[in-house]
Amino acid sequence: MHTLPVALAAIDYLSIVRQSSPVELAVLALLVAVSVVSWALIAVKAVQLNRARDQSITFLDTFWKGSRLDAIYQSARNLPNSPISRVFCAGYEELSKLAQSKDAKENARFPSRAENAEGYFLTRAVMQWFCGHYLANAADGNDWRASPLRAKTLAGLAPAVVTTAWFDPLRDEGAAYAKALSAAGVNVKYHAGEGLIHGYFGLVDASDTARAEAQRARADFKAMLEQGV
Repeated sequence: MHTLPVALAAIDYLSIVRQSSPVELAVLALLVAVSVVSWALIAVKAVQLNRARDQSITFLDTFWKGSRLDAIYQSARNLPNSPISRVFCAGYEELSKLAQSKDAKENARFPSRAENAEGYFLTRAVMQWFCGHYLANAADGNDWRASPLRAKTLAGLAPAVVTTAWFDPLRDEGAAYAKALSAAGVNVKYHAGEGLIHGYFGLVDASDTARAEAQRARADFKAMLEQGV
């Protein structure tokens, strides 16, 4: 199908060669060589981009299947040609450094930060990521409006239903907040969420334990609303 155009191009090329001087032929040969090299480089780059695209798709597929972040990180490290995996690994490593926590004294107050740092859906590294995006700077975390447990008094606050999950980095802070509210005379109902992970309210269709705990919390909240407290 392409025989005629190729033949005509060959005839034109031979015609140019016959009518050209040695210098012109040298320039023509150089242009042809540059063209060939350029197309070769383009072809190599296309292969590299396709490989990077394929590895990026593999990485995203792993991510959206809901793997743990540490498992995703290990998977991403095996995909060095994927730009997405490289960015993820760099970010995860920085988060992990932050998650080692600069405030050891604060972590000691809440053992669940270390006990449940990895492996239970919400990780300490992800919490650091959230804080880094929510707060203008780390010092704002000391403000009671960002961390109510730091308030001088919690007296006069509205009644509350506090729910935590047993396998959750935030477990001990939630329990401490419920205790502080109670000590300040605030009407509070606390649910420890034994055997559950962070976000269990979204797992009620998959777990009887999650459903029962969520129902208890909702019942307490409903009673408070009905009592007008």
